[in-house]
Amino acid sequence: KKITAGRGALFAGDFLQSFRPQATPRSIQATRDSLFFGEAESVLKQCQYSVIITGRSDDLLNYYLRFPKNSISGWILKKADRVIGFGLLALIQKPGLRQGRIVDCFLNTNDCGDWKDSIAALSAELRRMKPDLISCYASTPWLREGLVQNGYFRRGKIAFLLRDSKKLIPRSHPFHLTHLEADLSYL
Repeated sequence: KKITAGRGALFAGDFLQSFRPQATPRSIQATRDSLFFGEAESVLKQCQYSVIITGRSDDLLNYYLRFPKNSISGWILKKADRVIGFGLLALIQKPGLRQGRIVDCFLNTNDCGDWKDSIAALSAELRRMKPDLISCYASTPWLREGLVQNGYFRRGKIAFLLRDSKKLIPRSHPFHLTHLEADLSYL
C-alpha cells in the first residue's frame, strides 16, 4: 500500500510510543481464572460508582472463555487479597499480526490508581503472550486515564449513538463499553 503523509505520521507516533517505559503493577495482582464462579457478579454488585453497563453475568463471561479457538482468557484482579475486579484478555492471530486485546476490565472502584495498576497487570499478562500490538476501548474516564498512564494512546474515535425516546437511561452516567459490546472480542 502507498504510505501517505498522514499514515506515515501515525506510524512514526506508534513507533515512538513503543519506547515509552511500561508501568509495572504495584498494588493489583492479576490471577488467571479458567471459569468465573461468582467473582464477576460480586464485583458488579459491590460497584461504588454510577456507570451504565450491559450484562456481565458469570455465565456470559464463561461463554467467552469456552470459545472454541481458546483465544480469550479470564482474570481476577486483587488488591491486598481482596477481589476488586475482573478482566478478559484475547490474543487474535491475523495474517501477519498477533493482536492482543483487553476485551474487558471492570473494577468496583473508580479510583484512578487502581485502574492504572489493573491495566498494568493485564498488560503485563498480555505482553507474555507476545502480541504485536495491544488495544482496548476506553469509554469511561477512569479506564481512559489508566490506559494513558500505562503508555497507551488514542487511535481514532468511534461514535456511539443511542436512541432512548423514553429516557430510560440516565444521561449523567458514563457508559462502560468494551470489545464485548462491539462483538470484537474474538474477531
